[in-house]
Amino acid sequence: MRIRTIKPEFWTSPDISSLPIEDRLLFIGLWSYVDDNGVGRGEEELIRASLFPFDTLSESSVRVHGGLMRLFSSNLITLYRVENRPYVYINTWEKHQKINRPSKPRFPRPDAENATLTEYSVSPHANYTLGTGEQRNRGTEEQRKLEANASNVSEIDKPARDDVDRICQSMAQSVNRRTGKTPTITKTWQTSARLMLDRDSIPEADIHAAIAWVENNDFWRANVLSMPKLREKYQQLRLQAERDTQPHQSRQAALYEREIAEAQAWDQAHQRLLEAGDDE
Repeated sequence: MRIRTIKPEFWTSPDISSLPIEDRLLFIGLWSYVDDNGVGRGEEELIRASLFPFDTLSESSVRVHGGLMRLFSSNLITLYRVENRPYVYINTWEKHQKINRPSKPRFPRPDAENATLTEYSVSPHANYTLGTGEQRNRGTEEQRKLEANASNVSEIDKPARDDVDRICQSMAQSVNRRTGKTPTITKTWQTSARLMLDRDSIPEADIHAAIAWVENNDFWRANVLSMPKLREKYQQLRLQAERDTQPHQSRQAALYEREIAEAQAWDQAHQRLLEAGDDE
């Protein structure tokens, strides 16, 4: 890992500002990760261990994998192989870093004769013509595959989020209290929580409230045991919860009105006593 600089214009660059914050952090981290020529080993495990050593393994793995794909799609990095070993190259290296005395190159650059793009790293925006004619033809075929599947990047490739994690943990703890078993928080759980927040526009507090309500309902506590099921049934649960609270609210309103009436009657009686005393 090396000391690098961040120029002020980095923060206002359209290419950078269009990225999620987690990807911006990953991109900056890669500057320290690569050598003085902008190249580093491309194994995701090494990148994750170098940049996010104390993060949860599953979360950081998803963050790094998805982030590398998005950085490549934005033409900010190139992912390639030389002699079957993966590498990562910062495409705009000279723009972001000025190395006065760069060390000797440790790794081959993506314009090496025997360099080939990794399967998910083929882009029409690549800055290099890689390898021999046969290798370029293979790259073109891989590019067509990537473009055909580009629109199918799933929710699970998105970086981890604290609000999603809190919701999933709350649901898992609730299920444990109900069943005595701790469920596995899968990517499907995380996707369902993310969709409830982003697509369904449900506030996080309301989702936690729904989990608590389900846990205390005699019927639903045994029938909603996962985040996908909670999302599927949420509107039905919300309507039932509202109906259940209306009688209680009506009783509270009636009690409040009765207390007001009693207080007013007491005030009137007290006033009559004071008036009677004045007449004497």
